[in-house]
Formats: sequence, structure tokens, C-alpha cells
Amino acid sequence: MRQYLLLSIIALALFTVSCKKWTPLTVEKINDNQVAPLNSLLPQPLKIKALNHKNEPIEGLKVRFFIKNGSGILEGNVYESYDTTDSEGFAECIFYLGYDANPQQVEVDMKRYDGETVIFTANPEYAQDTRDGEKYLLTKIGGVVWTAQNIRYNEPGSRANPDFPSNVFGRLYDWYDAQGVCPAGFRLPTIADYQAMTTAVGNEYYTIGKKLKSRNSWLYVEDGKNLVGFDLLPAGNFITSIGEYRGLGEYSALWTTDEQTNLNGKYAILSYNSLDVYYTNYAKSTASSCRCIRE
Repeated sequence: MRQYLLLSIIALALFTVSCKKWTPLTVEKINDNQVAPLNSLLPQPLKIKALNHKNEPIEGLKVRFFIKNGSGILEGNVYESYDTTDSEGFAECIFYLGYDANPQQVEVDMKRYDGETVIFTANPEYAQDTRDGEKYLLTKIGGVVWTAQNIRYNEPGSRANPDFPSNVFGRLYDWYDAQGVCPAGFRLPTIADYQAMTTAVGNEYYTIGKKLKSRNSWLYVEDGKNLVGFDLLPAGNFITSIGEYRGLGEYSALWTTDEQTNLNGKYAILSYNSLDVYYTNYAKSTASSCRCIRE
């Protein structure tokens, strides 16, 4: 009887030591609150370090990473992934920021851990215009970083349609002003830039037009899906020759650096009923929207 009792005490002691050794009483978050353009890989992997009650690393702990909030995705185009802590207690995952202009979160789950929930937050990147302090959301498409909003710098001579808020739809510029309206570190795209971007967007699942357009403000029930964070709004333009705003809700016309003649420039246009971006020549005096790409 005494021998049985002694063996039970030893087993209990060993079990207790084992639990203390392997239960991660402390989990450190590494690379939390990173910032990146929408639709892009975070600069650093999301990492945790698991430590026991003696502040020693725990090796061999299975760790599950899964999407908690937002449109982001883990490496391999999956919503959850697994890793095992190494000899230093580290486990990690690779996270791609999605197309939503909101903080996005990844939660961590570990067996035998009942501490505070471990959640990583990733934030969309903005570029600040040093001229007026305006901030522009950024998105990365085909390896190129674009402004995910129309430019709204109040350049003398630029226009704002009185029927829409310029802080949302941006301002309208003639071709000449458009050439220098981008914030420092950015430039106006060429037609080739737009063509490369739309090729990268592709027609898988949805048309290019559907992927680029915003989820609101388009007429005739033609709102888009905004699946790459470009969030294109139908600001229309101002036809100087007749003194009228045209196309609000129907199309977006975006100036490029290209020109046809001394009088005509070229812009990219996406209409409410078009499946893809197309390109046309128009009078340089016409006031249209601008997007910019990071140099």
C-alpha cells in the first residue's frame, strides 16, 4: 500500500512538473501592428514566442494561425495555417493584407494555453501629401503601389463637382495640371502602367471592371466588388468647351501622361457598363480625375 502511494506521489509530481514545463504561461507577439499597402505581403512574418513558467522557450508546441477579421489571406491562399515552435519557442505565419480599408486581424490558437487571446493586427498604409496634409490609402497591384483614392489636392484651376463631396470623389484637373498634381514620391501613370495593372488584375472569377470599381455610387445597379483595393469611383469629368459636368455615377476618366496631339491627351476610362478599362483621346482642357503610382 505504501509502495503504491509513493508511486502515485512521484507520478503526480512528474505530471505537475511536465505541465509547468510545457504550458506556455507567456506568449510574446513579434511584428504586431505592421503597416502595408492593401493587397500586399506584410514586411515581416507574424511570430509568437512561447515561454514556460521559468521563462524558458517551449519547443514542439503546435500553433494555429487563422484569419479573425478582414479580407486578408495567409500564405498558400488559405484562411488558417499551422506551425510548430522551434527550439527557441518561435512559430510564425506569412500574412497578405486584403482589400478592405480597415485593420485586419490574425488570431493564434495553442493547445494547453488558456491565457489572454493572442491577436495580431495589420493596418493599411497611407501616404501623406506634404502640400496639404491629405492622406491617401495605398494598394499594391502587380508589384506597383497605387493611390487607392482619387487625388484631391486643391490645385488652382482644378474643379470639384458640386454634386459630390471632393473629399471622397477627389478633384478634377485638366491634362496640364494633372502632370504635376501627384504628391511627392508619386507620379502620374502612363497608359502602359494602366495596361500592366489591368493585366495583373485579370478576369478570373469577375471581370476587370467589376474588380476595380467601388462597391457604391455607380448608377444602374452596376456597383463593383473592389477586389484589389483600387476602389474606383465614377467621378465623371468637366467638359470645358460646353461648361458642363458629365458622367457622375456613370464613368471614371483618369488622366495619363500620354498625349495624342498638342490639343488632346489620353486617359483611361471605365464606364458603368464596361468589362474592362479602355483608352481614348480627349481635349487637354477637359477636367478629369487622377490616380498616382509610387516611384
